Amino acid sequence: MGAFFNNIKGYHFLKSSLKPLKRRYFNQQINLIPENNILFFGDPRGGTTWMGETLSQLFKLPILWEPMLPRKDSRFKNFNFASRQYLPENLNDKAINQAFSDLFTGKGIDDWEIQHTTVKMLKQSQAAVIKFTRGTMLLPYITENFKFNKKPIYMLRHPMAVVASQLKHVGWRDAKPYFEIPNVPFNEVYVKHSDFLNTLKTKEEILIAKWALTNKVVLDHPKHQKHWIFITYEETLLNPKETLQKVLAGWDCAEVNLDHIDFSKKSRTSSSLEKIGKEQQLSQWRNSFSVEQILKMQAVLDYFEIDIYNSADSL
Repeated sequence: MGAFFNNIKGYHFLKSSLKPLKRRYFNQQINLIPENNILFFGDPRGGTTWMGETLSQLFKLPILWEPMLPRKDSRFKNFNFASRQYLPENLNDKAINQAFSDLFTGKGIDDWEIQHTTVKMLKQSQAAVIKFTRGTMLLPYITENFKFNKKPIYMLRHPMAVVASQLKHVGWRDAKPYFEIPNVPFNEVYVKHSDFLNTLKTKEEILIAKWALTNKVVLDHPKHQKHWIFITYEETLLNPKETLQKVLAGWDCAEVNLDHIDFSKKSRTSSSLEKIGKEQQLSQWRNSFSVEQILKMQAVLDYFEIDIYNSADSL
């Protein structure tokens, strides 16, 4: 019996030892050309998946999934980054720059990042769709320090719809009713608002503050809509073909044939199978909150001076 358990232990030890070797061998076969990648930024539960999948289908590219999510196998794990990290665009840090270079060339890829593609597709490709839903504050840094043939895409969704979706998702089951300023490098974007953030007492206020902090960096940037293409979830849902054409025109790819794209198909992360109208889908988040909750969330948006979604849209 002892020999049996020793064999079992030996098997698991061997398996864990082989994992780094397997990963290293796999990564040696990946050769992405950085400037050919398509970068796509948005919020978690922000409706980015359909567009990401469509671009993957259209250009026959694999998808690299959420590279900034903190995890043990991440190429960024040694930098103590927050789940939504900010980096100054003029940052001169060779190690951080190299980590992003590794991402854009396909080095250090782990199981998490390839969950929506195939190993075969990645090995055969020289570019990928890299989808960030925790990297929006990095957009100015990335576009200042790396060049891409196709401008990155930045998608925005109504913040209260984002929060409603997050609160229904298992990933936010343990969301806290207070704001924790992350103890990370370059956390000044959080610290300067600490007095206000400490006044927030509900989960929905905290989540909408995170949305506001994340997107304010990009919305207020002088290169907004110059160094990246800006679209909204709402226009994508209501007019998917026209929104995709807008993206393609921004890349000078207006001649791309869209006849084989199914514009009625739901994304694989869609949480609802209900067949309801698109306008109703856009307003469905209101059923998740009371008037008092909506007013408190609106007060957070007002503090951060974010008015891209009119106050009337919230009531």
